[in-house]
Amino acid sequence: MKTRGHILVKISSVVFILYGAAALLAFVLSLMSAEAAEEYGLAYRLASPHPILSVTFAVLVPLLFVAAGALGMLRADRPNSMGLCFGLGIAILVITIGDVLDLVLSGLVLNIAEIGTCVLVLLVPVIYVIGAWRNWRQPKSPSARP
Repeated sequence: MKTRGHILVKISSVVFILYGAAALLAFVLSLMSAEAAEEYGLAYRLASPHPILSVTFAVLVPLLFVAAGALGMLRADRPNSMGLCFGLGIAILVITIGDVLDLVLSGLVLNIAEIGTCVLVLLVPVIYVIGAWRNWRQPKSPSARP
């Protein structure tokens, strides 16, 4: 049975899985060379006041993206099954809002392309949350047994 919001969840789940996998790959590559560490931001994280917390965050956030994407793909077609996905989507939305605010406040968003990137980064979690909400709050079918 198709549910309300299943297309939104499936599309954003694929993007979450791809983004999470790419971020994990970038993290692993940055462990292998100093150039890659500089390019992917690991050197910046290690130089922060709390390097262990910063590196842990760099690993856990991509895992959160992959988990949300996998759960979204598995539960997209089941009605009223997206409560956990909705919570993960809200967590990812909060993380991405914080990341975008950090970029904006640090002055790293300088041109229209970077503004567009920030909008797209925020758009995918919003689409995921809307799709999860629509599925989660889908009315029960009258033919369904209790």
